[in-house]
Amino acid sequence: MIFEYDKIVVGSCLDAVLYAFNNNCPIFFTKAQRPFRFDYLEPGQDLTFLKAPSRPPKSLTTFEEEKLIGIPKSVLWERLLFLLSLDGKAPLSNLCHTMRYNGDTLVCSNEYSKIFELKFNECLYFGDQSAAGLATEKSLDETTYICYDYIAFNKGG
Repeated sequence: MIFEYDKIVVGSCLDAVLYAFNNNCPIFFTKAQRPFRFDYLEPGQDLTFLKAPSRPPKSLTTFEEEKLIGIPKSVLWERLLFLLSLDGKAPLSNLCHTMRYNGDTLVCSNEYSKIFELKFNECLYFGDQSAAGLATEKSLDETTYICYDYIAFNKGG
C-alpha cells in the first residue's frame, strides 16, 4: 500500500519538529537528532500551551558575565515529537533505518525489509544521515561552527 501526502518533513532536528508541529505535517526520520544537552531556550519563553514545566531562569556564571538560561531545548523537542506522535504525524517514529527516494516514491525500510512507501507533492528536507535521493547538493551554508568541549571532574584537588 502506498500512502499519499501533500507535504512531508524529513529530518528530526528541532527545526524540523517545530516546522512539522506548526504546519501540521507528517515527519519522517531514521535517527532522532536530539538537541545538544547544553542548548537552552531564552529565559521567559512561554510554553504553557505545551504543558511544559515552567521554572525560574537559571544563571550560568562565565568569566565575563552571568548568563540567564531557560528550559533545555531537548524538553521542547521531546514534547513536540510526543504531540506529533499522538496526532499520528510521526507514523514511523524510530522504526525506520533507511529512506530512499527514487523520483516517484519514498521507500522507508528497516534492517530486514521495506516497511513504508509514500508519495508526496512537497518535501521539506532538514537533513537525515540515512536518507538517499532527496538532496542533490551536500554542502554547508554556514561558515562558523560551534565546538562543544565537556570536562568532568570526579575529585577535587
